[in-house]
Amino acid sequence: MPDAIQPVGAMIQPPDPSKGLGMMSSILGIQQQRLGLQQAQQNLQTGQYTQQTAQAGSQLAQQKASEMQAVGNLVKQSYTSGRYKGADGNFDNQKFANDVNAVAPVNGAQIANDAVSRAGEIYKNQQTLFNLESSKRAQVGDTVGALAGDKDVTQSKIIDAFEGLRQQHPDDKALSRMLQSTQGSIPPNATGPQLQQVLNTMASGMKGTAAQGSTTNAASQIVNQGTYSRILSAPGEVPGSPNNLNPASPKVAGAAAGEVSRAGGSGNADIDRSNQVSAAVAPANKTVLITNEIDGLADQIHSGKLSASISKAAAAAGLSSTTYARQLLEKDLGQLRTNATPASATDQRQATVISGLPEATSDPQTIHTSMDYTRGVARQDLARGAQLNAIKSKDPSLRGFQAADDTLTGTTDPLMHEFKSLNTPADRIAFYKRNFSNAKDPAAAAEAFRNKVAGMGHVFGQ
Repeated sequence: MPDAIQPVGAMIQPPDPSKGLGMMSSILGIQQQRLGLQQAQQNLQTGQYTQQTAQAGSQLAQQKASEMQAVGNLVKQSYTSGRYKGADGNFDNQKFANDVNAVAPVNGAQIANDAVSRAGEIYKNQQTLFNLESSKRAQVGDTVGALAGDKDVTQSKIIDAFEGLRQQHPDDKALSRMLQSTQGSIPPNATGPQLQQVLNTMASGMKGTAAQGSTTNAASQIVNQGTYSRILSAPGEVPGSPNNLNPASPKVAGAAAGEVSRAGGSGNADIDRSNQVSAAVAPANKTVLITNEIDGLADQIHSGKLSASISKAAAAAGLSSTTYARQLLEKDLGQLRTNATPASATDQRQATVISGLPEATSDPQTIHTSMDYTRGVARQDLARGAQLNAIKSKDPSLRGFQAADDTLTGTTDPLMHEFKSLNTPADRIAFYKRNFSNAKDPAAAAEAFRNKVAGMGHVFGQ
């Protein structure tokens, strides 16, 4: 008997619901994994973008702070530098605006008008002060200095003091105008230590003295002290800031004692170095401007093609254009020598700068070679200042700054910083010719130097 035929329906296996669910779960799991990976990649990219944005923002903020400081120094020195005296004796607005753009290439255009206005006012004030009788100059400077030293000084006290000077000299219109302008230069909302520091700066400018000196606080740390305000600044803080604590108080002495252990076992090593670097920034900015002008004058005198402004000023002075330009060159070289001297009297770099300065009668290439090194020293000081700002933003105690500064100055030289600032191939070729033409193998020497500059960029981002 044949086997029983199995019904067709019995041969069909119905789908296993559990297997279908398992497959669906597997598919969904893979999709979720893919979505998770995509989300992780998106988060990573977003994080990288945020970090890059933050870094870019920080760099821009540091750049702006550095440029604003440089412009502020120009404004303060608008009269004392002697650079902005026009042929008619008045303030040279255009020359100052050009210098603002030179020291602040990113932000200068935005603030040039305001900076020119403030500098022009300072110039007029200083010019008026200089033209006053010596007894009146002393009275004004002493009055402002006394106000700076008054811890209870107010805007009303300043007005009363200035009015008292006017009453002593009722017919002196120049004195009255200067006092009025000086009053207008004082921030109306300034009070307490901030107001004292404003007055301290004004008094130092009027009396031709330094605005700050150094002293030691309760923790044996060297800190700045206003010459007339006598206000001490805590290490790493802005002098006169209302948030500063009194360094003589037990609270500050105890807090500062924790900062005494620093690099090399010296409690003041990092702060001392930071003070040296900070003090060199303003002269460095000025040196860059003066050396650029010297280069330009040397080329004009050599070629005999003098600018219209020089020719006009020479005619007004009754001199030939070449003679007048040579006098300007001698004046700039004198300013350069004076500007280099106080930065660091015992620093070998400064000694090299001063001993290597040319004469106004030197040939153009000798002058340009000297300016390469002199300007390079200034640019190295500016790089040190930038490094100081970067370290201070991360660690206000400045721990380790001396070591970092030693690394920068020990592994880079002034010519490397000057070369790094050159923007065109023509400028770099001319630099090579001036500084390596006398080498045994000029091409090899130039190539080795270029590699050193590239290495500097990799290490310091300079």
